[in-house]
Amino acid sequence: PSAAAEAQRLGGPRLSKLEKKALKRQKQAAHRLVWRQRAKQAAREQRAAVAAAKAAAVAAMSAEERKAHEEKELEERARLYQEKVAQTARIDAAYERGLRV
Repeated sequence: PSAAAEAQRLGGPRLSKLEKKALKRQKQAAHRLVWRQRAKQAAREQRAAVAAAKAAAVAAMSAEERKAHEEKELEERARLYQEKVAQTARIDAAYERGLRV
């Protein structure tokens, strides 16, 4: 905390409106930082849980099932990639025609 905040806490001189606003902004920034860190940690834990569940499911599969699963995943990745390529081509064509995208 700043010297003004410490003085106020100890019963010192009153804070001006500007000082109060500055303190409020500092508290809000610290609060947002804490919540952002919590959200990131929760997302990390969620990703780890999903990865563990996926690894367990793959480990429980037979060799034929695993091969079919891997092929299905590769097909899905290829499909998503082709969708992205097509979208990029549509955007490029729109730019060439002078449209704003």
